[in-house]
Amino acid sequence: MVTQSQIDSAESLKDAGNDAVKRGEWAEANDYYTEALQLTSENDKALRAALYRNRSLTRLKRDDFEGTESDATKRLVVANNEKVKKATSMDNKVKDMSSLAFEGNAKDKEQKVQAYNNLLVLARETEAGAARIWNLGKGVPILLSVAENNNEPLEISVAAVRILDEIIKNHGRALYFLSMHDTDGLRSARRVCRLMCARDAKEYVDASGLIVQRIFNALVKMDRTKDIKPDPEVAEGMQ
Repeated sequence: MVTQSQIDSAESLKDAGNDAVKRGEWAEANDYYTEALQLTSENDKALRAALYRNRSLTRLKRDDFEGTESDATKRLVVANNEKVKKATSMDNKVKDMSSLAFEGNAKDKEQKVQAYNNLLVLARETEAGAARIWNLGKGVPILLSVAENNNEPLEISVAAVRILDEIIKNHGRALYFLSMHDTDGLRSARRVCRLMCARDAKEYVDASGLIVQRIFNALVKMDRTKDIKPDPEVAEGMQ
């Protein structure tokens, strides 16, 4: 039997409810989840979503279909609101960093470098971040311009190349990136390869070399990270 001291918080009440579910005690579990919900606030998004989900199950098991539908709907509202909040936050982060990195709004070199590094982190950590920086391909010309501009500090050019590499990890974006330079595939591939020649610093050459490799992998549907070898038919068609 669960003691009162063990269920004096919403989390422990949820655990008690889960234990009741395992025993098939649906009414008991429902009461625990209901009490837990009463202890939560609107800020406890993840916990409230879990509680609504779990309670909807207990109500379904007791043929309380109206209650099941109500809890399932509430769970979706809480979860969707959190997703919207996260998406909005991501959009704002990318917008703010892009303003500093691309639009000349950085107050000094250090702030500009930091903005590029922050964009790199956003592109690397989530697909959503990479997609927003990609921005239907609109981010590519800016990144290429910075990467190949010898008047830019080396660390910024390298960061631009690394951001580009992150956003074209997606196979579809990699192919679209290649098509942006020339309608002729061979000439377009040569254009991408010339990116390596823009600066002679080893750090830059190594970073841009990854983009070249990324493009050729995309052309033959190869992915080393997933141990996917080149598709023979696709590779044959590229010859």
